[in-house]
Amino acid sequence: MKIAVVSQINARTLLKEHGVSGKKMRRMLIDECVKEMDRYVPMDTGQTKNTRRVEDDGVTYLGPHTRYIYNGLLMVAPSGSAWAKEGERKHLTDQPLSFHGAPVRGPFWDQRMWADKGDTICRRLARKTGGSPL
Repeated sequence: MKIAVVSQINARTLLKEHGVSGKKMRRMLIDECVKEMDRYVPMDTGQTKNTRRVEDDGVTYLGPHTRYIYNGLLMVAPSGSAWAKEGERKHLTDQPLSFHGAPVRGPFWDQRMWADKGDTICRRLARKTGGSPL
């Protein structure tokens, strides 16, 4: 089963809102976001962080576990077990997961990174392109 969580930061939309366009600029924004997001992505074995795919409009994190890690809530099988039998579909509970490296590493890593580092990223991009900070 393939499940993907797509970052909620859409580079094309964000740049368009600020009157900036161009594939190179979009890629610079995505690369900066990836650098900063690495510190926020939960990391036990590194599977989530290391299975990301950088695309034209953002970053996709791949893997069957990614959805529940991104939401930060325990998912259980119909039996109530965290382990599901083949063919069973898990559902979210209201029990939060605990993350090694919290509070920095944890759920909704793209949104939390942008809230913390968005201004810094914009300033960095402005400096690289000779523009003024947004």
